Amino acid sequence: MQVFETQHKRDTVACALHTSLAIHTSSHDASSAVVASRRVAPMPQVDKRPRDDESEDTEANIITRTLAAAARRSRTSQDNFTAVLDALAHGLKLPSRALSRGPEFEEISLESAFAGCDYLESGWRTHRLTGKAAILKAMRACQEADEDEAHWSGPDGELLEAVARGEVEPRIRVMRAVSPFNPVALFTPPSELALAAVAAYQIEVGEPICLYLGDLVTADADDPDNTYTYELDADELRLRGYAASAALRVDASTSGNESRFINDCWTPAGLPPRTPNCYLELIFDGQTREFHLCFFASRRIRAGREIIVDYGPDYWEASHEALLRTHAKGARRRGAPCASSIFT
Repeated sequence: MQVFETQHKRDTVACALHTSLAIHTSSHDASSAVVASRRVAPMPQVDKRPRDDESEDTEANIITRTLAAAARRSRTSQDNFTAVLDALAHGLKLPSRALSRGPEFEEISLESAFAGCDYLESGWRTHRLTGKAAILKAMRACQEADEDEAHWSGPDGELLEAVARGEVEPRIRVMRAVSPFNPVALFTPPSELALAAVAAYQIEVGEPICLYLGDLVTADADDPDNTYTYELDADELRLRGYAASAALRVDASTSGNESRFINDCWTPAGLPPRTPNCYLELIFDGQTREFHLCFFASRRIRAGREIIVDYGPDYWEASHEALLRTHAKGARRRGAPCASSIFT
């Protein structure tokens, strides 16, 4: 799938996303969300001419068409979203972007965004960690690597320390994506909230944005319905002296902070490109004897802009299939025909 590789030190953390939704959503009913304030334009006429970028049945185009068709079947009403999905599903010229003249994001309460999920201000929870005592002992015995020392003693070291301690106001606002030209809003099942992480104020290149928080767990079992897990890179752990054999993940499916809503850069051809503006890095704090997963800005992010990362092609290979399953369930509930698998 399409990815944009602009991240720094991308290899320091293995993003092991283990299927289900390809975009971060809230699983409760959308009726609890803030009422939409944007105006919906009249339904446009779909241009029947093929798009230039759809001239060949490449694998990416086939996946996009199949996914768009599945997302279209799960929607019951004709609106701006179905117009864009119809065009993508048939490889046709997309409607004018003037179709959506309102804001790209809408306000949503923190309570609605974190419904069914415990909000964490700092640190990883360890109550689900198998072999907890031995693993935590091995982690506390680690030492800072050169990369860690460079971060803590660098120009943004004080800010990083404040972020790690949870002593700064969140640099992210969780908002609802509402534009039909944003794939987060376009492909999120209509029964769920399409949530995104937006910069609360301007973030400069190289600055820490936030930690990825959640439950520290062992990586001994896959959950096909969980896209909120990050596997800690074994080589990076060993570099710092981690001697335990257990592979570790951070699971933000039931607990976390605003960073769990940072979405991927993938977008179908024809929609506005989504260039990553941050990267994720594993760092160790020699003073507190703690590991952290931290998002850093790879470019200046202006206030109100979406924070976007590149999760890599492996993430999308699994997530597209899972999105098809999710949309198929919605289509079955309304009696519409379901799309077949794109990977079988």
